Amino acid sequence: MEENRECAFNVIDEIMLGTFMEVGEAVAEAGDDPFGDMKGRLSGFSKSLLQEVADHYADSSLEVWITGERRTDLQIAFLNYSQLTLKNFCEKYPRAYSKWSEDDDTQLASLYKEGAGWSEMTNLLQRNENALKIRLQKLGFDVPDAKPRFGR
Repeated sequence: MEENRECAFNVIDEIMLGTFMEVGEAVAEAGDDPFGDMKGRLSGFSKSLLQEVADHYADSSLEVWITGERRTDLQIAFLNYSQLTLKNFCEKYPRAYSKWSEDDDTQLASLYKEGAGWSEMTNLLQRNENALKIRLQKLGFDVPDAKPRFGR
């Protein structure tokens, strides 16, 4: 039970980090009112929380911040305000966190060598983009923008 709970928290952390990275990037590139369109994407998040996301993005400490002492509070806020659930993630990526088979590795490597896009690979392998990147690294490919999984 505790292992399943931690796995769920790790999934939430990955989704939250991806979303917060997008928010941080958007805020960094925005003009005079960087939080204008962020409210629609993360409805209910306060401007101060969005500013914290932007600040931690700017100094490259976002991953450490969201897994630190405020982890639970941030996860609850993230799940409540973005209405993103573990169920939605698993529906989108049914094979997320399942064991990789030799066939999976072969298919992933072939697709990557052939130049398939991330969208195509995520659809075919039913796993999220970062999971594919991490696996490719484990298979010896140079994939510089893979983000390590939390708790690993």
